[in-house]
Amino acid sequence: MALAGISGGSSGFDSEAIISVLLQIKQAPIDEVKKKITQVNAEKDKVSSVKSKLSALKSAAEAIDTLNEFYSFKTTSTDEDKLTVSSTGSASAGSYRVEVLQRAKESRFFSNSYTSSSDLVGAGTIDITGSPAAAVSLTIDASDTLSSVKDKINNSGANVTASIINDGSGGYRLVVAGKTTGASYDNAVSIVGTSLSVTKYQTAQDSQVRIDGRAELVVSSSSNQVTTAIPGVTLNLKTDTADVTVSVSADPDAVVTKVKSFVDAVNDVIKSVKTLEKDSMQRSAIDGIRTAIRSQIDSLTGTYTYPAEVGLMYKSDGTLELDSTKFKSSLSTDFNQVGKLFIDQSTTDGVAERIEDLVSRYTIGTGSGASATKGLIQLKQDTLDGKVKNYNQKIELLERQYDMYEKRIRLQYQKVDQALSAAASVKDYLG
Repeated sequence: MALAGISGGSSGFDSEAIISVLLQIKQAPIDEVKKKITQVNAEKDKVSSVKSKLSALKSAAEAIDTLNEFYSFKTTSTDEDKLTVSSTGSASAGSYRVEVLQRAKESRFFSNSYTSSSDLVGAGTIDITGSPAAAVSLTIDASDTLSSVKDKINNSGANVTASIINDGSGGYRLVVAGKTTGASYDNAVSIVGTSLSVTKYQTAQDSQVRIDGRAELVVSSSSNQVTTAIPGVTLNLKTDTADVTVSVSADPDAVVTKVKSFVDAVNDVIKSVKTLEKDSMQRSAIDGIRTAIRSQIDSLTGTYTYPAEVGLMYKSDGTLELDSTKFKSSLSTDFNQVGKLFIDQSTTDGVAERIEDLVSRYTIGTGSGASATKGLIQLKQDTLDGKVKNYNQKIELLERQYDMYEKRIRLQYQKVDQALSAAASVKDYLG
């Protein structure tokens, strides 16, 4: 074997270069498995994104699955400085004359006057009664001032608050006010032994409104938000007396906005699912959503029984579309029937409820206990997690083989290098 011209080591044989090439070949299967892990992790991220979008879709469906949530109404008051109005989906269109006869009030007390908030009031007791809190009895010490009495009342847990005001004549008075309005929450304050005395200057009372001028339609409330006078409508009383007209009318634009949010959430899921590997879960998810929205609403009779009849249709690219013009026209024709296509009813599930059930089957599963089955999304995640686990185990095995292989070939080439070095020494000796 000719040795002249070969570089590296004392033998001139470059064993490290050969080892490097051999190790690269041995590393290739490990790198290939790592690529597969990267691919699986990318798929896991896509599945997580789908799960997140499915949760968002369920929330969008839940926002329109009852009459209160689906329907929307516009409400107006002819004098919002005196009375404002709001509504829920359970309201009905109409116009009403509303008279405020009185506003709800809390009980209020003021004390005798002191020259300073730091004046001593003398030892004694203060008893405070009144719903909904339990009665409270406070011990007033000889060292207590008007200010410390205020603090004791505020820290007592009684259903009142205390403050100190300047009465405009250079004096300071303790004011005690109930926390809750309404006749049922009237308070009483009694004081024994101290120099304090209180006068009740306002008794708690309910609010009262009269509808359409009728004595038979006088409604009371413990607060100034009256919710029982007109179904689905809240009257917010701002002055002690008022005489206004309240109008309630359907708000199709608000309903369109709600349904469009639902449509957007459906399309987000469809687009996200399409990024997954083509498998049975992907096909099942897309077909399930399409069927839930396309199908006739079971047991529903009337003007509309298919969502497509009111403008909820699929486009050629597979995404969902809401024809706002057709939808508004349908609302104008039969407002209540359009709602029934979406909401959950005792005899049938509307589109929203169908989607909620579908999402639950995918993300949560069905059944409980021994009969419980995981959702398809969770099963998909479990499968991908299993692949990553197997790949990591394979890498561990390949890396152990790599380490043993490296040790073996380094030892082999060390012996080759030693033999070549010995041969070169003999050659040099013989000349």
